[in-house]
Amino acid sequence: MKIQEAIIEAKDKQKGISRKKWMPGPQMIMVPTNTSACFIIVPKDNMKQLGKRWNPTAEDILAHDWMVMG
Repeated sequence: MKIQEAIIEAKDKQKGISRKKWMPGPQMIMVPTNTSACFIIVPKDNMKQLGKRWNPTAEDILAHDWMVMG
């Protein structure tokens, strides 16, 4: 799905989003917020090491392989 669709669904379900391109297993899950953190980045390998303010590439924004995680 498109990133806009994934964000809407993720916010409704209080979940994160990821891309099929990043499989097997998401390398990171993005949690959309309306805070100064913007997107919270949850890395696959270390769930305790959260990031913030994800900067997507043009390819990420234009991709149709986004999915809601969890």
